[in-house]
Amino acid sequence: REIDRLTRVLQERERELEEERREKEQVRNRLQQQLEGRERQLQQAQQQGQEGERQAREQVQDLQRLLQEKERQAQQQLQEYQQQLQERDQQLQSRERESQERERQLQRQVEGGQQREQDLQQQLQEREQQLEEREREFQERERQLEEQIHVAESSWVVNRREITMTEVVLGKGGWGEVKVADFRGLKVAAKCLYEVIISPYNIGTFSREMNIASKIRHPNLLQFIGATTEGNPIILTELMPTSLRKELESGGVAYPAILSISLDVACALNYLHLFKPHPILHRDVSSAN
Repeated sequence: REIDRLTRVLQERERELEEERREKEQVRNRLQQQLEGRERQLQQAQQQGQEGERQAREQVQDLQRLLQEKERQAQQQLQEYQQQLQERDQQLQSRERESQERERQLQRQVEGGQQREQDLQQQLQEREQQLEEREREFQERERQLEEQIHVAESSWVVNRREITMTEVVLGKGGWGEVKVADFRGLKVAAKCLYEVIISPYNIGTFSREMNIASKIRHPNLLQFIGATTEGNPIILTELMPTSLRKELESGGVAYPAILSISLDVACALNYLHLFKPHPILHRDVSSAN
């Protein structure tokens, strides 16, 4: 009976091994199909690249012909402009003579009547008053615009008293320490900058970077919430439950998920690199942050 039991166990183990072998064979076939698909895509990309190169050469030739035509038109326009300048020069000389004649007439009118001079003086004073009034209006508008700009630049500033720090440390770096904090009832990540790096230059850089961060909106980027400006600056961001490095080190991330995460990271970096009016460089991309 013991031999029969061992025989059944061995047969069951053989069936399991055979099932496992079939599963591995299926996985190998799927991977082989994916590899062949990738090779076909590469071949198509090469063919498209050759076609694009041919089209580019044709475009260059078309551009050269277009430039030659533009140059010919520019030469023709230059000649026309020169002729127009000569005509305008003659017109200006004629107008200058007319202006001189009018000036002599005005001079005779001024010399012939003091009443007219007084009227002109009064008009001049009224015009000066109007200019002064406009100057005050412009100054008031400029002040209002400066206030609006100041409000826009300070929209990311938060009150330090609204932040309650905890003892949970998320990480440390050369610039500061990151802890979990409470902000208006929300759990956030708070990065406290070290006092030794505080300087007028770094504060200016910090303000510029916060202004940029406050304008960034993308589903694959950590959401910036705000920052303090009193004392050592504190930067508040969205709190993530874990980091990519921890997930990768745990070994629980499947290959398709890794591909999806890589695509998300690439989309986020592409958003930063295409940011207007100036591109943004991350300079510290890693799985830890």
